[in-house]
Amino acid sequence: MGKSFLEAQPNPRMSKGSLLDIQMRKNQRKILIVDDQIFNINALKIIIQHSLKIDMSKICVKATSGKTALNHIQANIDQNR
Repeated sequence: MGKSFLEAQPNPRMSKGSLLDIQMRKNQRKILIVDDQIFNINALKIIIQHSLKIDMSKICVKATSGKTALNHIQANIDQNR
């Protein structure tokens, strides 16, 4: 089995954010942000994007209700079966 993200030796030219971005794309992981206020969703998306230096447009899924969030989760489960 390969090394985990935390065990991998980083390339000196790659930033921490770049490594995280590569790892998340490799594992096809997503971030689900749920809030009934779109302002809060966008604010959190920007905070995560800038603090981790990752492209949130590729991994972020947004929902403005619990029902929509559960639908996203179920769709993701169905897609990965």
